[in-house]
Amino acid sequence: MSFIHLNVASAYSLKYGTTQPSDLVARAAEFEMPALALTDRDGLAGAVRFAQSCVDYGIAPIIGVNVGIERDEAKNRITLLAHSDGGWRSLCRLLTSLAMTSDSRNPVLTLDFLQRFSHYSSNLYALHGPESSVGALLTDNRIDAAFTAFNQTRDLFAGNAIECVSHLVAGKGPRSTSHAARSLIFARDHDIDAIITNAVRMRDRSDGPVADVLDCARQLVPLHPRHVERRNAEGFLKSGDEMSSLAAEIARAAGERTPRQLLATTRSWAERSLLSPA
Repeated sequence: MSFIHLNVASAYSLKYGTTQPSDLVARAAEFEMPALALTDRDGLAGAVRFAQSCVDYGIAPIIGVNVGIERDEAKNRITLLAHSDGGWRSLCRLLTSLAMTSDSRNPVLTLDFLQRFSHYSSNLYALHGPESSVGALLTDNRIDAAFTAFNQTRDLFAGNAIECVSHLVAGKGPRSTSHAARSLIFARDHDIDAIITNAVRMRDRSDGPVADVLDCARQLVPLHPRHVERRNAEGFLKSGDEMSSLAAEIARAAGERTPRQLLATTRSWAERSLLSPA
């Protein structure tokens, strides 16, 4: 069963992603992946070129967005994927409505906004990863609060999943295997789907220095290790075998014998989100 990446940022995630969509698609095709998602930050500017590249390489596109969301004055991020049936239209209209109803240059979702425009959000899938309010609360081991936060948006989307991400960062914080395992346990204990992604922002490990420059440019600060987001070079487009090994490590840390369920659920979510580029 080949792997499908569901959280991928390209260079259209300004001052964040390092790679053009076409190069990401080419790498996915090299790995013989049947599909690939593009989930750029805060917009869909790269979606059309991405979809065309998918056509050129004979793989199916999945399109989404990684967007800010505000809850109880805390600003987090969530990844939304377009449903196969009408989700692209809903995603476009949701983001247009967000831009038109906000005075900010960088508008974020709120519970009030999602409730008001639930006729759009109800055709989208939501991934709650390490940067989400759920993920932040799991970092602090606040399990009950994380479940409360999850339930606040549960009925506003077509489906919700906990996104397990490990960049093999040391410790127990976001993008560590410990945090990914805690996320998987949380999902299992609360009967929520769990998927695995690699929160991709690079094509190759060698793109790490470019990501560092982008981080500092985004913050308008000098280039220095204390200003960069990454702790290593693991946030790249890994092969299916690499993702299977990573899933096995997360599953073991969560007390599961195999990663079969985690990988199968990820594949199922990908298949629900496949878009026809026609």
